[in-house]
Amino acid sequence: MLESIEKVGSDAIIYLAARLSRSSKSLEGLMKELEDEDLVRRLIRNLFKSGHHSVFEHSFVRVYLNGDLSALKNMFFDFKYVELSAGKEIVASFNLRTALEMIQSENKLIRSLARESISNFPILASVLGIESNERLDLSVELGRRIERDGIRIFPAIQSDYPDERHAFYSFIVEGISRVCSHQFVRHRTLSFTQQSQRHVKPGDFYLPSELSESVIRLMTKEVNRSFDLYEKLVKMGVKKEDARYILPQAVTTRLFVSGRKIAWNHFLDLRLDPSAQAEIRKVAKMVSYFIRKRGVSFEE
Repeated sequence: MLESIEKVGSDAIIYLAARLSRSSKSLEGLMKELEDEDLVRRLIRNLFKSGHHSVFEHSFVRVYLNGDLSALKNMFFDFKYVELSAGKEIVASFNLRTALEMIQSENKLIRSLARESISNFPILASVLGIESNERLDLSVELGRRIERDGIRIFPAIQSDYPDERHAFYSFIVEGISRVCSHQFVRHRTLSFTQQSQRHVKPGDFYLPSELSESVIRLMTKEVNRSFDLYEKLVKMGVKKEDARYILPQAVTTRLFVSGRKIAWNHFLDLRLDPSAQAEIRKVAKMVSYFIRKRGVSFEE
């Protein structure tokens, strides 16, 4: 039944996404950590054992199968996040969180496919006691960054496929406000890992450049006042997770965002619309440069 498995992502991608949520280090600093294999192994083991499995959604497999399509659909019926299609070949695709769920299946074939899929990720495989013949590679090559008004987008995975259900893209998004991130995470068919204010102090803030100078000055003054109060509270011994209650939505954040191309296109269809707020529309325009391979114009 199984012909081959195409790996999309890596143990390193999983580590990078997880660290982004709890660290104030620069992206370059986080990438440097990947040189420490023991550090990567410890974090991935702890993520699995503590049940923090959402981060495994940032890596993906395409599984090429042969057999009866109807029978395969029945086999995968209980796994709603598996996409299955047939053209010249039968393809099933799913992320590693789904693979971890599949490994608990009562179906022997499902369990076998899950184990074979996970074996392509040597560190995660070792945590589960699965033999892996895959060479460990902890390098991550990010694509060319695109930036606008302090918002930065780095492509981490660009794995296209003729059927957009099986294409997979991941981006690191930096410098957006919490206003924008709240809108972003509503796109539930994408997977998000966001920097946590519970663990990371606020570093900067974003205000719409479209506002008048006098309005921006007034808003900047109030944001800085809230930052000063936050620092005062922390020095008084208040935990960061409690001090953050007084922070404004202008505080910037960063996210690791992944998903199938079909989910990204849905995001773009909604957020490129002129009715969308300007900040998230900028994010959508930047993402469209990679997803839809078009030039980006920020002129309204």
